[in-house]
Amino acid sequence: MHSYRRLLDQFDAVLRIGFVVIMATTALSFADEIMLKGGDVIHGNIIEQTEDAVLLEHEDLGQIKIASTRIASILVAPDGTTPPSDQAESETGPPAPRHLVKEPEFERLKALSAWAKENGISSSIDMSFTSETGNTDETSFRVAGKLGREYSNIKLTSDFSYYNKESDGERTDDKFTLGLVRDSAFTDSDWFFFMMGRYDYDDFESWRQRAAFHLGPGYKLIQTPDFHMDLRGGPGVRKEWDSDTTDPEIEGIIGTNFKWKPTRRQTFSFSTFFYAVLDDFDDNRTRTTFDWDYLLSDEMNLSFVLGVLHEYQAVVDPGKDENDTRVHTGFRFRF
Repeated sequence: MHSYRRLLDQFDAVLRIGFVVIMATTALSFADEIMLKGGDVIHGNIIEQTEDAVLLEHEDLGQIKIASTRIASILVAPDGTTPPSDQAESETGPPAPRHLVKEPEFERLKALSAWAKENGISSSIDMSFTSETGNTDETSFRVAGKLGREYSNIKLTSDFSYYNKESDGERTDDKFTLGLVRDSAFTDSDWFFFMMGRYDYDDFESWRQRAAFHLGPGYKLIQTPDFHMDLRGGPGVRKEWDSDTTDPEIEGIIGTNFKWKPTRRQTFSFSTFFYAVLDDFDDNRTRTTFDWDYLLSDEMNLSFVLGVLHEYQAVVDPGKDENDTRVHTGFRFRF
């Protein structure tokens, strides 16, 4: 519970800093803005930029030199706008040059992202946090990530997510899932071979831990720049721990996933898979995911994301629900 309180305090601090920055930017939108790593914001006109420092003309303090190591970010006034303090100077000569300074760590991160893209590597991380107080005190937290690499005829994809929820001091959700997929394409063919594995931990299911591995052929049904869809099917094995059926079960899988990008900023992703024990089709389950990604910032690779995870199990312990649905919203950062 204390960890949640710390998270709430940190989240409140971020909101306060954001509010101060917004108010300062609104009031002094005509000036360049330097935010220091300590949280202070300085407005003025950038005169000169070097790798080590920034020279700023401040209305009251005059020219001040700020070391780059102290700078968190800089917002430069839009081109064509001249602060009132520059108007007299512009009558005798051109205005001082404007430069955009970025935090060195951010520049390195962008360089790493460019290198990853050139080498077929993609990655992202999602964060969402909600808190409710009143008749019921409830907090929920989710963190998720994806990592993939594509080279030659091989495509590797991994994903993880962790869900945690607490209501009135009692934990009501505690789930972790990790998935790995390897696709091997055949030359000049829409057919490919896949291997797919997933590990699940859930403190509120009929089992505590579950691992499954499947393999088989796949077919690229649709492949366009904005839309792709494939089909997969094959045999596999499932193993559960802390359940009534701890023996390994041979089960088959069939399903599909697609990705649609209707606009530059929007991406829809969907997948659904049906699993069934081959000698007992009554023992079956499904796993369905939906994801809407809306790009908010090209510069930061930041997106708003809305997602759904739905899982169904035909065989559960008495008192357990066969359906399990989780809906989440949050932000996604690609790097």
